[in-house]
Amino acid sequence: MLELNISKNNNQLNAGYGKYYARVEYKETLGIDEMAKHMAQHNTPFSVGTITGILRDFVDCTRELCLSGNTVKIDDLAIFKCSVDANGLTLSN
Repeated sequence: MLELNISKNNNQLNAGYGKYYARVEYKETLGIDEMAKHMAQHNTPFSVGTITGILRDFVDCTRELCLSGNTVKIDDLAIFKCSVDANGLTLSN
């Protein structure tokens, strides 16, 4: 179950000063190995090692496709894509 924490913004320089905000209380960060162990507990015929390999291949392929200019959509989860943040540049003639 998702846990929330309510906190007050005490930054006087912020437009939200004095307001209360809900924030997610994160428990831990799980990597590929932990995710594979978790998935293996969900009545699957695949071993932790097989799931780990599939997840690592998924990461490699997602990176490859994004760097080739594609967007990768995983339904009900996320859309992976490359992006660029830049400041405008003035060129002198």
